[in-house]
Amino acid sequence: SEATAKAMLLRFHKTVRGRVNDTAVIVRRQATKILSAFVLNHPDHPDVIPVTLDLLRRSTDSEALRNLVMGTFELLWFMDDEPTPEAAKQLSRVVDASRSMAAAVGDILLELLRRFRKTIGSRKNSKGYEFAIRRWTTLILNEFVQLKCQEGKPAAQPPKKRKGMKQEPVPLESPEEQWLLRRSLLSTLEAFAAAQPKDLLVHLRPLTIYLALEDTSTPEEQWVAIKVCRILSSVLPYVAERRGLMDHRQVQADLQALIRSQPSSGVHEAVRCLCLVVKYVTGDLAQIVTHLNVAVPSLTKLCGISEQKGTLERIQIMYMSRQAWVLASILESLSVDDYVQLEGVKSSEQPKRRLLPRSELKFDLVSDSVAGTVADLLLRLNEIGEPQLRAVAASCMGFFLKGQRTFTKDRRISDLLSSALSSGDLLLCRKALETLSALLSYFRSEAERESKATATDFADSRDGRVAGQTGNGSGTAGASGRQHNSAIEAAQPLAAFSDQVLAHITLAGSVGPRMKKSRKRNERSEREEEENGSEGVLRVRVEALSVVRHLHQQGLVNPMVVLPKVFALAFTSDMRLSEPATSMLKEMLELRPNLLLNRLDEAFREAFLALLSGTVHLGEALSSQQLAGLGDVYAERFRKQKALRDGFLRKALQQLQRLPSGQFEDRFAELAALGVLDDDSEPSSSRKEKPFAQLPLRQRQQLLYSQFIASAISALPFIFENEPLLLIFECNHHISLHAGTLLASFEGESTPKDPPSPEQVFVDALSVVSCVVLKGVMKRDYNLSPEQCATFNPRDIRQERIGRSMAMFNRDKEEGQTGSVVRNRFPAAEWLEKLLPLVERFSQPAEIAAYIRELTDADPWDDSRTRHEHKIDALEGRRGRRVALPKASPRGRGRGQAKKQEKKKGRRRGYASEEDSDYEGPNRKRPRARREAAQNDAADEESEDMLPQDVD
Repeated sequence: SEATAKAMLLRFHKTVRGRVNDTAVIVRRQATKILSAFVLNHPDHPDVIPVTLDLLRRSTDSEALRNLVMGTFELLWFMDDEPTPEAAKQLSRVVDASRSMAAAVGDILLELLRRFRKTIGSRKNSKGYEFAIRRWTTLILNEFVQLKCQEGKPAAQPPKKRKGMKQEPVPLESPEEQWLLRRSLLSTLEAFAAAQPKDLLVHLRPLTIYLALEDTSTPEEQWVAIKVCRILSSVLPYVAERRGLMDHRQVQADLQALIRSQPSSGVHEAVRCLCLVVKYVTGDLAQIVTHLNVAVPSLTKLCGISEQKGTLERIQIMYMSRQAWVLASILESLSVDDYVQLEGVKSSEQPKRRLLPRSELKFDLVSDSVAGTVADLLLRLNEIGEPQLRAVAASCMGFFLKGQRTFTKDRRISDLLSSALSSGDLLLCRKALETLSALLSYFRSEAERESKATATDFADSRDGRVAGQTGNGSGTAGASGRQHNSAIEAAQPLAAFSDQVLAHITLAGSVGPRMKKSRKRNERSEREEEENGSEGVLRVRVEALSVVRHLHQQGLVNPMVVLPKVFALAFTSDMRLSEPATSMLKEMLELRPNLLLNRLDEAFREAFLALLSGTVHLGEALSSQQLAGLGDVYAERFRKQKALRDGFLRKALQQLQRLPSGQFEDRFAELAALGVLDDDSEPSSSRKEKPFAQLPLRQRQQLLYSQFIASAISALPFIFENEPLLLIFECNHHISLHAGTLLASFEGESTPKDPPSPEQVFVDALSVVSCVVLKGVMKRDYNLSPEQCATFNPRDIRQERIGRSMAMFNRDKEEGQTGSVVRNRFPAAEWLEKLLPLVERFSQPAEIAAYIRELTDADPWDDSRTRHEHKIDALEGRRGRRVALPKASPRGRGRGQAKKQEKKKGRRRGYASEEDSDYEGPNRKRPRARREAAQNDAADEESEDMLPQDVD
């Protein structure tokens, strides 16, 4: 019954929460469904907030799970026009958590409001979408104010337990929990301001109270003031009625105080808010001119001093940084040149009603514009060469370009960003990447806004002008700097930095001082320096991936170039980098999975180079975390369709089977730049290190690459028997072909005229040994019998799930993995033991061939004898009949189908003997051996023809 189901959900929800992060996709999906039912049946339970956060994290797994989670949130919070305080707190925690999660989560509130708008129109007795949004914003603001009033007071005692009722214990809220809730409420109010700015107009007056800070204000109060500035900046452009909106005099005074007292981020938000108050409410340009007349002359003077003396004091650098932030923030939000009265032009002919006389600006203009003057000052700050000033110039240039789009084509600004990206300073490189990411995100949102019918400054190109230009349509920053480009045009010059950005997410992009690894580096200071450097490189790569994502979404970069780089990032061990890379990879392959199939060799090459620069060791398989991204991509984009799945497995296995020394050197030219492998890449001390140390560098790299590919293939989440069986089928083909060729070269009595080189023999033997080990792993871990391997047909469309063996269960229990989808690990230690004779006999090809003979003779043969007999007959030119492959039929046969087959009349064809006839009458069946031979022959031909075509 329904009551029993609710009771069971309440009893077992904590157990299910432990499975929501399981390694198996099917387990995570079922746990998500159960938790979804729990929050809908118990919306007032204290565990609803942590459960909804778990659901939010799982929404990135697939599109189906995302729809399930979004539907759950909609039913939980947006089914009534009158929200409750508890619902407001729950929604606030989820919205606040989504802002710090991966980019794949997206804007949760915006999607929920879009769903709410569609469904509210069909409800009876509904008061409308705008009314419901006003109720939500009012409730969230009231909860925020009440929490502020309760600050410092003892927490309320939990309600007394009623007799006969079983209640969950409600813990008292600590000050940290209260601050977390206040922060979530204000962040959600900011999200509402971005989604529904007009509905926040009525709340501006109470919000402006939090702008007034005292000298003894706490960091939490300063954070609240900055958030209120952001809310005001989102709402003020939609002001329709100015009277009674706010106490603008007090607001301007409070913002001026914030500009003088806050750090750089607070200065930016306060100046931006002040400019919008002046632009949309007061029109008092004197508030802005004051900062211009102070910042421009002082920066000009200090830049001149630095150019003469070459050094600056620390206090001077700090002052210059603050003034640069002020100037860039002003030009971001307000085009001052549009308000300056031009000489020789009447006031009535200028577009702005309020004009600023040129005499009010107490400094000389560069290129006759304030924008040109500020741009010149930022460039001069960068030329000083001080690391702090260069980072400030890179950040401020991003703010400046948001408001002055025409300067994106300026060659000097391009050189500034290019030099920052190629710098060895981690901080400067990261600031430049953050600037590019913010600019691309801003231009994308502006392009969407301009594409609407109500957009301004966006001319039609059919009249001969370029879209987004007015006047003469020159598209360049002229003397007045008042030409306007469209957001699409402004973003196009940023595509020139794509090569430099891509370099930072691969091996070639390791910036900063490179420290040579050594076992003697045990000092504490050196370890801390190395940790800080690795953390800085990681943050640089995260920002570079964000830039690449924006470039790809706006069509400013070739996806063929981006795909291998992003594929390499999916193998990193840090989730901050692997999760967004995996999400972006799935987005790129959603409609065109052949992009990866056609460039899988290059993608694995980039991934191997990225891992080689980190920690990769012979005899040690990659961790499950490093291989989780590849498994997610395979499960979401390739496993669902048989053609894509088989093509991916075949092409991945080809990387293990085709390792010619000449091609390996050409494909991995970057390995020559590494010089030698690190000492850590050698086997552990328990193994024989001397043979591996004497092995040539190229062969050691081939060993590492083979181990990497085998580990990646073994970690794929197989759920059907056809997947490991296909790998076994292809491994058998490779062993029979290459092992036979290798043995034939050394088993003759006469010495061949052109004997293979030791390098080539080593590579062939390495691929054979790897296939033997990989085949054994597939058979052992997936409980596959020799009969299954012998009768496997790649063209069989039947999909049977894998049966779990006891060895898989015991190993998963030891490693803490559960679920029906197993991520098994490649036995690198066993593989290395079998490779040890190859390494010891590297200079003796005949001995290697003898060892391969022993290995292949001991390996069980998983194939059909009749299939090979038929293939030999075809190769020798014997005339044989062409056997048609029987169609696969389901396990059960319906009565109608059976009767229909009995009514068929037998047909007899002309053959030399009765044994060669394929006659099938009502009471005669084809011999089983011939039917298996037909299937095996067709499968043999299919394995050579089913590779996907290279079609972009």
